[in-house]
Amino acid sequence: MQNIVILDNHVPIHAPMKFTGKLTAKIVLRTDHQRVDNTYALYLQLFINKQRKCLPCNISVHEKDFDKDKQRVKRTCKNYKDYNLVLEKMLADINKIEVSYRLSNQVLTMDKLI
Repeated sequence: MQNIVILDNHVPIHAPMKFTGKLTAKIVLRTDHQRVDNTYALYLQLFINKQRKCLPCNISVHEKDFDKDKQRVKRTCKNYKDYNLVLEKMLADINKIEVSYRLSNQVLTMDKLI
């Protein structure tokens, strides 16, 4: 049995916590399928509790126009500002959902996120 130390205000130091798993979201370029116009599709890749889900961003760019490290469209692309705004919006929506579930003490699963 684990010893729990109680402070003067009767609150245990080692209170049990709910771990919901880490949510990871990143933008990836799907290079295994090239379109007719020599572009590749961008996907939002999500990981929760070792489950992976790829959601299409409905954006396709040339491979040279995508920065894999920054996960954004480079300035060499004609519509890079609009594309990056769409990507930022998708990541912000995912973050908003994660924060909402975490603050309400609910467990976030892949099905709930989708």
